[in-house]
Amino acid sequence: MLFNPFLLSENTNLLSKFKELGKYSEFKASLPSMNRNCIIRYILYAFDRRSPLLDIRDVIEKRIMSASLSYWVLDDGRYSLEYEDVVRGLNLEVNAMIVRFCSIQANEVFTAFVGFSESLRKQTLKLMDDNEEDENTKTIIDNIKNLRLELKDLRIELLSTDEDKLLNRDLYSFYTSESLGISPEAYANK
Repeated sequence: MLFNPFLLSENTNLLSKFKELGKYSEFKASLPSMNRNCIIRYILYAFDRRSPLLDIRDVIEKRIMSASLSYWVLDDGRYSLEYEDVVRGLNLEVNAMIVRFCSIQANEVFTAFVGFSESLRKQTLKLMDDNEEDENTKTIIDNIKNLRLELKDLRIELLSTDEDKLLNRDLYSFYTSESLGISPEAYANK
């Protein structure tokens, strides 16, 4: 695993232990009523490309196992609503952490994802251009179909086989903000 939490105690400050994560604003986001270390552990267990939990093909089962390994506290056999939202992919701050983590550990995959996304955008603009000849239209449509298939494969690889629709939405949002230079990091570097 890129950042292995298995041998660390429950009280270990993961941002201090794994300093690279602390470089990114996503991991410093406000998480009211949630333990940041528990959330980071959850992300490492569920989304690391080398996590032993990736053998679990059922996404919800994998996420629940990750939560239990991450010291999430059960109340009457259930997690609090805030933590359930994390498992369901409804917490935007945690989704941003997940997407950032995936981009950190899979740079070549993320780079390919960005490249294919940009190519898809350009091909779509070509298709919409009234000046394109009809014979090129079929080629452009075939290119778009192929790019979409490649992007699907890259997205699955990037998110460690997780096909959560909300998480996928946040991946595209992250890509858009990064490629347009409107991420907090890009803005701060201006």
